[in-house]
Amino acid sequence: METIFSIVIAALMGYWCYRIAQKNGRSPILGVFMGLLFGIFSVLIYYLIGPTKTKKLEIAKKLVEENK
Repeated sequence: METIFSIVIAALMGYWCYRIAQKNGRSPILGVFMGLLFGIFSVLIYYLIGPTKTKKLEIAKKLVEENK
């Protein structure tokens, strides 16, 4: 039972990192890998590092276009 629980938790961490990486413009495959290996620590790191510079520029351009 503990093994199944551990596998489910690892899969959820991998998916969570995948979604964060995809949203922030980073590599989703690497996000899954890191989530499976490091769990909640990788989730915290992905939230701390935030989006890439290109993703930040895209967000800024959208905000400027919306305000015109």
